[in-house]
Amino acid sequence: MAASSLTNVFSDIAEMFQTANPEADVKLIFAGSGSLREQVIDGAYFDIIATANQDVMDALIEAAEVTDPKVFARNVLTLVSPIDQQPPISSPDQLRESNLLVGVCIETVPCGALTFDYLTSAGLKPNIVTKEQNVRSLLTKVLENELDAAFVYVTDAQLHPDKVISIPLLPKHLKAANYPIARSAGSDTSELALKFLEFLGTDKVLSLLISYGFLLP
Repeated sequence: MAASSLTNVFSDIAEMFQTANPEADVKLIFAGSGSLREQVIDGAYFDIIATANQDVMDALIEAAEVTDPKVFARNVLTLVSPIDQQPPISSPDQLRESNLLVGVCIETVPCGALTFDYLTSAGLKPNIVTKEQNVRSLLTKVLENELDAAFVYVTDAQLHPDKVISIPLLPKHLKAANYPIARSAGSDTSELALKFLEFLGTDKVLSLLISYGFLLP
């Protein structure tokens, strides 16, 4: 189970892991971190879970659902806009213009929590017209020109350089998202789960994370 913002990189990692471990059969479940937490608390079976913030992982630790958590990557927000946006957006300050249609993630998922933290710190009150359950849903609306701008992760913006432009946010108002990963406290495939966690620390996986725009812890 993994946060939506890990979709592309974890799909690649799973393929690499299965090549290195033919006995493994990796099945991937992606959703917003809050949704993943609810699924686990409701009894969903999993071997490994990776979330996009520490609070969600802490809740799973408190519920005795996971063991051996560690941060394996970090991410930061950026502002994206359709590449053909007119007039173009070149600064977050332009969000003060009330006619711009702006999208964010809901406050209860990591992307949304970071976004509202940034907006408060920077004193911005944009014209928010949608709050999405996960960052991929939000990015889709930008790609389909339904929004003038949206707050997503740098790693998501990097996937579509020919369709969106990325406007950096002011570092003094910006916090990084930690991505912790842990294995299930009740998994019956603990040996393979341990192998997967070890695999995340190999040079080729670390290089892959960097190539997708993630920061290393």
